[in-house]
Amino acid sequence: MYTISSSNYTKFTTGDYISYHAHTNASTNAVSGSLDNYIVTNSGNNYNEFCNGTFTTVSNSTTAVINSASFTLSANNDFYNNCAIYIKSGTGSGQLKKISDYTASTKTIVIDTAWSTNPSTADSVFEITPSVTIKGDGTTAATARAMVQTSTNTIANVEVITRGVGYTYADITIEANNMNSANLAVARAPIAPPGGHSNNPINELEGKHVGISLEFANNESSNIPTDNDFSQLGLIKDPLYANVQLTGTVSGSWTDGEQITQANTSAYGYVISSNSSAVLVANVYGKFVVGNTTNNANVSGADSSATMNVSSFYVNTSEGGRSSFDTFDQRYIFTQNTTSSSTFQEDEKIVQADTNANAIVFFANSSEVAVTSLKGTFNIGTDNVVTGQTTSNTSKLTAQTNPDLVRNAGDILYLNNIDAVSRSNTTTETVRLVITF
Repeated sequence: MYTISSSNYTKFTTGDYISYHAHTNASTNAVSGSLDNYIVTNSGNNYNEFCNGTFTTVSNSTTAVINSASFTLSANNDFYNNCAIYIKSGTGSGQLKKISDYTASTKTIVIDTAWSTNPSTADSVFEITPSVTIKGDGTTAATARAMVQTSTNTIANVEVITRGVGYTYADITIEANNMNSANLAVARAPIAPPGGHSNNPINELEGKHVGISLEFANNESSNIPTDNDFSQLGLIKDPLYANVQLTGTVSGSWTDGEQITQANTSAYGYVISSNSSAVLVANVYGKFVVGNTTNNANVSGADSSATMNVSSFYVNTSEGGRSSFDTFDQRYIFTQNTTSSSTFQEDEKIVQADTNANAIVFFANSSEVAVTSLKGTFNIGTDNVVTGQTTSNTSKLTAQTNPDLVRNAGDILYLNNIDAVSRSNTTTETVRLVITF
């Protein structure tokens, strides 16, 4: 069906799943109604009609004298009748015929139909095994031969010689000389699905999972904070950015609250405020890009006639400098003036007494504190003191940067709480997610 490289195996395989990777050699060689595999359901017994060797003479296209290289040929006439003879290598290789007569005294065989290429006494090597008869409705006949487990004289498997085309049913019979119903092997051939095996492997393998494997290496160019540990992983579909700033040349005037859309990306958002060179946008869906009218990247209003050629943008207007929608930061980040000898410590709760607002510290230094799990609203730029509940350290907050995404926007496709992972600038973690549809 397909092959998987060692690197993909390592990247995606879990204890319960192995990934599928498209294999063009398999899909382009798929044949509708082919017999690509045979399943032996009863191995039978007493299959001792097997040998291999070379040809002593080939007198015509249906008669030959055989010379066994590894076996003592049977001394009984007709012993190999109904068996298959296969040219394993050399001249005429790949041909499969059925033996209709065997003369023991001269080691002569006669086949039921002529060779298309006569074997050569110089290099052709044959194998004789029980034959496989296929009765079905294929538009091109399939051929196969039975392989013997020589230690037990049973049928080990059935080898495909040609796959055939167009089968909707196939009855399989394994034949050799002197067989009876008590010891016959039984095999079946599953019919390939429409289009053939590997034509649509995902449907054929009943694939209903999508695997995602992602490595977090070091600090990912400062996009991933390494100041604290992580204990939750998730996957969000269609999040909305809360505070995007677009700059560029504006033609006309925006209307507050109107939807603006970028034609070539289909990104859109809603105007908070604007002037002649910038617009602040909330509830942004998609990714705005820098562009101009020549590549149809201009932004236009749904209600007004205003347009803009975007020359730059910030993901969060309160945090200038970040201009990529590939990552987002959901922390609340405050500048602060510490009023104690040291600052807050990681994971402690901080409380503003007069507002009862509180949060959990993700990171703090003498001038900044980043928090999660914010409840309530901190007063900014006042004498309201924030106090650490573990260290008793205090500070006054002077400015606030809100998270990038709109809270509760988007669909949570996956959420998993894990043992805390401590990150640093020198570590790499691999996260594997398997999503079932």
